Amino acid sequence: MRRATDIPAEQAAKRGAGRPRRTPDQPQTRDQALDAAEYLLETQGYVGASMSDVARAVGISKPALYHHFPTKETLFLGVAQRLIERDAAGMAAAIASGPAVTGQLEALAAWMFGTGRHTERMLRDAVRFLEPQHAELIAQKFTVQMLAQVEQVMRVGIETSQLEPHDATLSAWAFMGLLSVFTETHGRLARSDLPGELVRLIVNGIGPR
Repeated sequence: MRRATDIPAEQAAKRGAGRPRRTPDQPQTRDQALDAAEYLLETQGYVGASMSDVARAVGISKPALYHHFPTKETLFLGVAQRLIERDAAGMAAAIASGPAVTGQLEALAAWMFGTGRHTERMLRDAVRFLEPQHAELIAQKFTVQMLAQVEQVMRVGIETSQLEPHDATLSAWAFMGLLSVFTETHGRLARSDLPGELVRLIVNGIGPR
């Protein structure tokens, strides 16, 4: 079954014409609003998405939407937090599936490519327009729930001599940054081995041996 967020807001509005509005007390309304806001954040960006668009996509009135989210900022803050929690769970599962450190990094890279995620891009777009305290909250959640997992893999690699001694925090940022860029643009490189090659680029470098 297609969700309301699987189609543009204007189409959702047309399909919802004449239907009774849902009441703001229905439990699923909040999650559906987050789904719609996430879709709009990915397709239109923070500035392009509006509370009216979200309300139309869900099939509720704006006052009903404001019942759950008093402002646009609180709505998209909820989207950002949910994106981070979802990705953190996916990352943990990917890391746990890989043998040894290099295998864990390759499994993580493959997961990032396979999900078609654009979390970092979406967060970067939203954070620019959030209040400083909310932007800082998102940055902290990203660091603690997502980046820290990669950093831990790097630290284990150093401690077990699977990786050369280095700054694990820096390499974790480099890994996440590189993978984030390539997940957004990898369609230009039709290579099935791209996740593994990027991991080897980070682990082995490109200098002489």
